[in-house]
Amino acid sequence: MKAIIARKKYDTETAKMIAQWSSCEMLYKTANGSYFLHGDGGAMTQLGRMVGIMRGPGEEIRPLTETEALDWLQDRGFPEAAEEHFGDQIQDA
Repeated sequence: MKAIIARKKYDTETAKMIAQWSSCEMLYKTANGSYFLHGDGGAMTQLGRMVGIMRGPGEEIRPLTETEALDWLQDRGFPEAAEEHFGDQIQDA
């Protein structure tokens, strides 16, 4: 999927996928270092869209800050990816 948001192009085909949560949320990093979330869900998910009078599947790209990307990784249990991409922001306990 491609999207242009705030004059920046996000493309799931050219960005690197960092982590995937279930089958419908994927975190990506662009070649320029920007993070974004790609969501793809059925009619009854948050991403569902109205198609005429029926709900159908939906898809979206949402840009994330570095903090939001790190939080997403932590909240979904990806400690290795969090350390790989944000090791300078993580301290030993």
